[in-house]
Amino acid sequence: MSKIEEILKKCTLKQLRIILGNSFIEIIESLDGKDAVNKENLVRIILKSDIRDYLRDKYCRTIFLTKFTDEELERMIIASKDKQLKSDSKNKIIESIAQRPIVTREALGREWYKILQLKIPLENELEKFDSKINYSTDSNFYELLDYQFMIKQKAVNLLKRDDMPKGLIHMPTGTGKTKTAMHILIQHYLYTVKEEGIVIWMAHTEELIEQAINTFQTTWKHIGKGNTNIYRLFKDYSLEADEINSGIMFCGFQKLISISKSNLRLFEKICERCRLLIVDEAHKSVAAETNVVINKIMTQKRGMLTRGLLGLTATPGRSMFDDSENKALVNMYDRNIINIDLDILNQINKSLYQSHTETVQTDVVKYLQNEGILAKLIRVDLEYEGGISTDILNEIRGRNTSEYTTKFINKMGSVVNRNVAIIEKLCELNEQGYPTIVFACSIEHGKLISNILNSRGIKNRYVFGDSSSIERKEAISEFKNRNNDMNILINYEVLTTGFDATNIKCVFITRPTKSIILYSQMLGRGLRGKLMGGNENCLLIDIKDNLEEYSSESMAFKYFNNYWS
Repeated sequence: MSKIEEILKKCTLKQLRIILGNSFIEIIESLDGKDAVNKENLVRIILKSDIRDYLRDKYCRTIFLTKFTDEELERMIIASKDKQLKSDSKNKIIESIAQRPIVTREALGREWYKILQLKIPLENELEKFDSKINYSTDSNFYELLDYQFMIKQKAVNLLKRDDMPKGLIHMPTGTGKTKTAMHILIQHYLYTVKEEGIVIWMAHTEELIEQAINTFQTTWKHIGKGNTNIYRLFKDYSLEADEINSGIMFCGFQKLISISKSNLRLFEKICERCRLLIVDEAHKSVAAETNVVINKIMTQKRGMLTRGLLGLTATPGRSMFDDSENKALVNMYDRNIINIDLDILNQINKSLYQSHTETVQTDVVKYLQNEGILAKLIRVDLEYEGGISTDILNEIRGRNTSEYTTKFINKMGSVVNRNVAIIEKLCELNEQGYPTIVFACSIEHGKLISNILNSRGIKNRYVFGDSSSIERKEAISEFKNRNNDMNILINYEVLTTGFDATNIKCVFITRPTKSIILYSQMLGRGLRGKLMGGNENCLLIDIKDNLEEYSSESMAFKYFNNYWS
């Protein structure tokens, strides 16, 4: 018997209910009946879950500490390094230790793990890359599809046209924005600026930056020339100003913002050497601090090299409620939007007879779905009984705010019948072998779903903002590996961008949103079509009480077009 099982068996039914939480108990009662909430079954359920989730809660830590032996409590006192505790009563000792979160970098946190016989997780470590590396070419050409080639030619010509060219590339999620941009980057670097200075790639998440580096390395291997430098400047990577000469620099938004304030010598060297700044998820460009950094980099002082600005996005707007933000984005990129031109594609791909006899597709998303580049979405509304009344939902929808409040979204995540419907549908999808990405209402909601699935013997993993890099990579790798039976990946505000899994057959949106950008990013995870290594169709499950305004995937893509015309 494990130490955790030994402790759980000493707990009362009431204590086990506290550990699992009211929401969990209510769902189990709805799914399996009140008789299922017995001591033996609850112990079994907790043992199937990750106990570390429960130990994040102070009350759970208190319960566990009450089951520790005197010797184990003494070990905890020593690890706490609080000499005062030795003279306190047992209750005071337990209360004091329970107040402190379990942090494995600290002696007390490590003692928790030792006593409970848990494996201490690896700390968040950088992979063994230098901040600067030299990268070389390999063999054959890495070809673009027709619409990608057209985007590339438009962008390359724009960047050659002026001393300070600016433009924004608008392509749907799943159509190869990053790959297309790397072809533009490499051609511009090699043949326009002739390897003098640096091209900067900016993105706001570690996942997006790593994806960009991998794509650059693959592309350079085929169409690059000789050696070049790759500079990493995100997370814990750092550089000295003297190291920067020529090459490609991959930066995080927050890292550049921080450097602009704390390391002026390095920031000025970056500004001095910049020849092209590429901004991924460019609709974020006009956020206050990001906007300041971009403007500083784009300011060409006397003696500096010329530079250009190129944005990438699937949604070329900032807000549904604030025109000024959308206009600021348009102005930042000089009203130059680079789109997929269906008129030219239809001329190239249809014979003269076809162009006169067949209906010409004018919707970019539908065109790419018909070509097998994007998957066709099969939309399913998940309904449930009870919950928040229709009148209240309609009243909340009608409020003129840019997004629902966290309080409201959390409330939706705690509705029992709603969660029962979610669990039942996920069980069904798992039975059918559908790799499914779930967008939860909150971290707590995601963990609740995960633990309920664990209790029913259904394998799943989750990825949240507080997950370590190692935990994220392990979860994503396991989900992508189709040699196992883990079909469900749950996340909250992490995998909306920078996550490509070609095996996704279902996108499950449980969180309500007013943001067309966020909604587009969530459904975009399942849009990769067969020609791009994905699927012909993808199931999109949206709960009936979520937004009903976005009737198609095309709507999100076209929503901001008028601002650029």
